[in-house]
Amino acid sequence: MNPFIIKEQLTSRLGVHWSLWAIPGFEQLYNRKYLLGLFYMIWEVVVNLLANLHLSIIYSFRGDLQASYDVVKWEWALFYPSVYAYGIWQAYNTSSRTNYE
Repeated sequence: MNPFIIKEQLTSRLGVHWSLWAIPGFEQLYNRKYLLGLFYMIWEVVVNLLANLHLSIIYSFRGDLQASYDVVKWEWALFYPSVYAYGIWQAYNTSSRTNYE
């Protein structure tokens, strides 16, 4: 068993886990892509604010599901998963490519 292959898989997975459990952009910081990480973090906050996702989460925690549904701006809320998924994809590919170099 080659220890370098195990190391590559763990670091690639760690980059994905940073994205799944934190805001997009942390995995880019982990990969030392600081400007890109900062861009993803700011872009995620902008999309959250424009979609009113935080306000919707507050209403849903209070049990007011109709207000939670009404406050969301769906044209921005449906854009959020693509930002999130692209950040995960980019982090995994960057960490995999970095380990092969």
